[in-house]
Amino acid sequence: MASARRPRDTIQPEMTADDVGDFLELMAAHGIRVWLDGGWAVDACLGSQTRPHGDLDIVIEERDVTRAAAALHGRGYEPVPRSDTRAWNFVLGDDAGRQIDFHVITLDEHGCGPTVRRRTGISMPPAR
Repeated sequence: MASARRPRDTIQPEMTADDVGDFLELMAAHGIRVWLDGGWAVDACLGSQTRPHGDLDIVIEERDVTRAAAALHGRGYEPVPRSDTRAWNFVLGDDAGRQIDFHVITLDEHGCGPTVRRRTGISMPPAR
């Protein structure tokens, strides 16, 4: 007897450390640079997981979004309907409850985030 798949809205989302590692390996295999954001970014800086995480927040360059989404689609990820979904901020999730929250940026020719500089006067240096 085949097991029925549970709808995403009945699963408590969780991203484990192994899930984060798998995601980062997938992005690296596709040559896609991402930055961790949110709770997992804090835990990465601390060197250990401090609490359960319902999702993984990432920052990604606009030019890489289509390739990243395609790679995740190949792993069963689909758009998660949300009222705040925008081209620059959206969530992909899978049937196991893993969710990745995309924060899309565009960098200028110097590797700086012009939107941040325009709004705050602070230029974000490129990652080295």
